[in-house]
Amino acid sequence: MTGKTIRVGFEPWPGCVLETTEQAVERVGGLDSEHLGVCLDACHLACGNGEESGAALRGLAAVGAPVVKLGHVHNHTDTGTVLHDTLNAILSGAVNGTAHIEVETHNLMVPGRAKGPGALVSLLAEELDWARTNLTALGLQLAA
Repeated sequence: MTGKTIRVGFEPWPGCVLETTEQAVERVGGLDSEHLGVCLDACHLACGNGEESGAALRGLAAVGAPVVKLGHVHNHTDTGTVLHDTLNAILSGAVNGTAHIEVETHNLMVPGRAKGPGALVSLLAEELDWARTNLTALGLQLAA
């Protein structure tokens, strides 16, 4: 025994066994929340892939299904409000959440973007800065 808890997070994704957060809530909700939870893809909710973000978050909160990882948090011009609301729900405790937040970028291959290692570093720095700015605006305190 190591004394560490391992939690498995199921990530809903179109075309998979669990396609929506609602389906994940139905399967995971009410089970062993110490060991089973949901990986919540914030951008998936923001893009409206058949889900309404508020309903998904309320469903998670209602059954106490923990969010094991909040994934795909990145700066997208058309997803800002949903990402903000999702981050707020996790950080406020409205949804049983986690400290594990994944920041990523999908804009590496956008035509017109500068090429080369410097451009990649700049793009990644922009994404991290966006996440830091939004997380601190919601009250998350950075470590000293």
